Amino acid sequence: MQQSQQLFTIVDEGGQTLVVRSYGDIQAPSFPTLGLLFSIATFSETSGFEMQSVCTQDVQIMYRRFGSLLFIMATNNLLLHADAVRRKLEAVYDGMLLLFGAELLAVDKPFQLDRLRKALRGCQALDYFLCEDVTLPSILLPGPQEVALPPEDVSELRRALGRASQTASTQQAALLSNGLYLVCTPGWRQLSPRESCLLQVIATHHQPEEDHFSITVHLNAGTSQPCELVASRVTEGSTQ
Repeated sequence: MQQSQQLFTIVDEGGQTLVVRSYGDIQAPSFPTLGLLFSIATFSETSGFEMQSVCTQDVQIMYRRFGSLLFIMATNNLLLHADAVRRKLEAVYDGMLLLFGAELLAVDKPFQLDRLRKALRGCQALDYFLCEDVTLPSILLPGPQEVALPPEDVSELRRALGRASQTASTQQAALLSNGLYLVCTPGWRQLSPRESCLLQVIATHHQPEEDHFSITVHLNAGTSQPCELVASRVTEGSTQ
């Protein structure tokens, strides 16, 4: 079976590369290769067309523009439908809004570009969104993924989660097991389905040295004030 290979890059309007990530048995592309991928899209745009995809016998390349940023993804997984790749790129952009905020992504000056490049360079969570979605939770699904439990178990877990959220002085809390939601507070339900799913992915795949971590996030499509996502592993295989 052929090993899955994937390449992802973000390029600004001037052709400057902000980040390059490669997965599988594949080397990072050379500068001329990145320039060629960018030139294909810009030539189409200057001709009055929007480049969405290019497919060969061995690879498919997808393009998606978000403002001044051009997302490019190449994969040798020809069974992955083009719509699924586009949904992934949209989810990655929403994940960047969640992690960095809308202001950091509004790059129209050189110093803003440098700030975003530095933020992307050290962002491990970006890999959680980009890696092949072979396990749950998946950013390709329209909303958070949950486990159906017996009513008596749900009631008991909700009471326990309510006490924990009161101790932490927050109205937004959730309990996950093996990447899936068990229960959450009414305040957590007020999050958008995409935000809830992205937070689910971060909490599941983050592997800190200790069983506790926190990360700054920006809700409401990156427009809210920064807040902290705090996760603690309360039992083996479970994350709160």
